[in-house]
Amino acid sequence: MDLIENIMFLNAIIFEKLKSVFNQLNKESGRYFLTFSPITTSFNNQDFNFLDNTDTNHQISDKYENQMAFAHLANAIVKNQKIYELNAESFLQENYKKIFDQAKLIEGSLSENDKQKYRNAKAVLYQEDGETKSIKFENYSKFKAKYESLTKDLLILNDNLMANPNDTESLSKKAELEFLQNKAFNDWIVDGDKDGIENAIKIVSNISERSVFVSQWNQEYLKLRADLSKVSTIGSNIEFLPVTCLPNDIYKYEYAGWKKVVLEENEISNLELSAKSSLSESLYNVYNSTNVAYSKIEFEYIFVTLLRNWFKPNLINSRFWNLTDPQVVSDENDINKGLLPAYIEKFVFVRRINAYNKSTSAQDSPIVTEEKIPQTYIFKNLVRNRKKMDVVQPQVLRISKVKLMSQNKLIAKPLIRKVELAETSRTGTQVKPNLHQTLIPTKILLQGGIINLGQQKTKFNLTLTFKDVVGNLLVDINILLKKNESGVIYSTETDNNGKVVFNDLDKGSYTISIQREELYNDFASDINVDADITKSFTIEKRSNPFFDMILMGAVNYRFPNLPNPLEDYTYS
Repeated sequence: MDLIENIMFLNAIIFEKLKSVFNQLNKESGRYFLTFSPITTSFNNQDFNFLDNTDTNHQISDKYENQMAFAHLANAIVKNQKIYELNAESFLQENYKKIFDQAKLIEGSLSENDKQKYRNAKAVLYQEDGETKSIKFENYSKFKAKYESLTKDLLILNDNLMANPNDTESLSKKAELEFLQNKAFNDWIVDGDKDGIENAIKIVSNISERSVFVSQWNQEYLKLRADLSKVSTIGSNIEFLPVTCLPNDIYKYEYAGWKKVVLEENEISNLELSAKSSLSESLYNVYNSTNVAYSKIEFEYIFVTLLRNWFKPNLINSRFWNLTDPQVVSDENDINKGLLPAYIEKFVFVRRINAYNKSTSAQDSPIVTEEKIPQTYIFKNLVRNRKKMDVVQPQVLRISKVKLMSQNKLIAKPLIRKVELAETSRTGTQVKPNLHQTLIPTKILLQGGIINLGQQKTKFNLTLTFKDVVGNLLVDINILLKKNESGVIYSTETDNNGKVVFNDLDKGSYTISIQREELYNDFASDINVDADITKSFTIEKRSNPFFDMILMGAVNYRFPNLPNPLEDYTYS
């Protein structure tokens, strides 16, 4: 299996684990479902700078466009039960406004019949001042409180019996409580006039809620039209409504809310079986993992709750409105049907993925970045491409967020990998030493000794050591060595002594570089190899460290059948 299939199916395994985590935390999740993102979308924490009100280092336009790109991802209309679709056909703010445009509201003014119902119900519940409870309502409340107290005591006793089911004293007490509970319920019905009082409460609440609903709906509609008319991306005419999130300090490198997961071999096997069954057959065939097996997978994850102060799902989930034509907002039997069948409530991100391959054989075949690295959306390009063509096109992200390791990582020496640059073959131009805009290296660490680099004439060895400014050795840092004449790049990682060794190099000019390490600045240095060389470099730490993360999927809420108007009422 090639690298793209390894990484993508690895993502599917991780997603299955995250589904189980979410379902354990949300027992009552009948309307919630998770969708998997098969096309990797890459963020780093600094892309969330729009959450930082103290940040003065970035231009307003940069933060604004980051927010627009995030809103683009978050406001996609969900019409797939399994897959998160990056290129949605429609967006939440558009269809949400269509609902308001086409809605007919329940008559806010009351008919004489409604007014009389309201007066009669109020008379049942309250005395003449309209605030003091009536004697009937007081009795109802007393019997209700007694029943609820006995029910609570019974629940506590049942919990105790779960731990000791043969406790005769508790069993006797349970029988007594159940008798008292049944008696209290009957007393509530007869002496507390349960049905009569609750019917009066329903009438008063319904009529009061109708008036409140109509007022709130009209206010939200005015606000929605005003917001959409003035909010657009700087430098474009794309309308969007902003989305923020909790936690709102995810942009901080030191944020401690990420949770680490370690999957061992048995659990990985079970998750793989689950992924096979949950993915569609066509999708699974793309990511078939028959040629790879993992002994361990490590990663960190976080669920991010999306906040939209302009979106009121409870408002459209009301029964006080209808549509002007037969179309629907949602259909419980068909997620593809309707203006707004479901919406995204949370995103789930992962970072720092380490996957341990059970195979210990070294793989020294070249990696052609354009072919082997998964086609991926770079977060910031969402904005740029929307501005150009109003359609987001995939961008190839030349980095694997996954570090593939041998089973015996601690005793393995770094494996030097040859990386052929797609830019060279496509444009015929050399990549400059500062590569972080055009090339981000693939980190790969597999068991094996130093690999001889091809069949060229080899003459010299290059030994490099990397330290920080206070002398600490830089361990597990990806080092690139580019041969300037050919544009070929070799990649390996520093060992426990902060060292890398490139054997049998041809004579010539090379560029050594470090790119996109979380804690250390990008670095590049030219070196002329005409003899064996041993050299040490000092690398400065970043003043603003960053980390990369992957959008793994979304948590979605599915609406019931809408609209679902109350019968026997007028809508206009």
